[in-house]
Amino acid sequence: MCNISTAKKSILQQNIESYSPKEKPVILRIAEEVSNKTKHTYSINFNENEPDSFETNRLLIRHFRDSDCKDLQQIAISKEFSEFADFDHEWPADEKSIKSITEYFAAKKQFWAVEVKNLSSVVCMVNFNGMNAEKQMDIGNVMNGEYFDNDYEYEALGVLYDYCFKYLNPEEIIAHWVVADKKKIEPLKKLGMTMLNTGLTDAFKANAKGEKRQTEGCKMIITRKEWEAYR
Repeated sequence: MCNISTAKKSILQQNIESYSPKEKPVILRIAEEVSNKTKHTYSINFNENEPDSFETNRLLIRHFRDSDCKDLQQIAISKEFSEFADFDHEWPADEKSIKSITEYFAAKKQFWAVEVKNLSSVVCMVNFNGMNAEKQMDIGNVMNGEYFDNDYEYEALGVLYDYCFKYLNPEEIIAHWVVADKKKIEPLKKLGMTMLNTGLTDAFKANAKGEKRQTEGCKMIITRKEWEAYR
């Protein structure tokens, strides 16, 4: 069941006053519904009327802090040494750059840090890139590859997708990447997303071998109806 205090329930009730009466019970059962989707219940912590963090048994999904520098540096290093790093913008991993990036992330509400509670470490960054005119919310993420195969990414995205559909009202959630990166695509498929092949895509830069590659790109997509059916 949902682990939300009386005070938080009151704030949650305030947040849903703009929804129709038919929808209110759905919003109030938000944690129970995520349990049906990803098998992980979660609670929402509010700062005034804005969600400040989400919590499962294993994860704290929160905004970045300046103190996250070292963890974000490890995420950046992992990304830059990954097989498909050349198909994304470069992240500088030196201490000065990482300090600036961490401060920027901490100042913006669109970025979420995924902290594994028993490790006290941030292992993933999730970015709400924005919603287009077709009401598609683009959500990207970067994972520290050392922590693949623990379902941290899947669990965190399941919570944030559910929040997104309930509160931000997109018709679809999308993500763009390359078909061959199975480690990154696998948790998205597990969440019920469909892969649409978008044809050959050019690398942003040369790889470690000095090659400027092409590979098959894709758009991952899940609609509101599909998400509701998935749960």
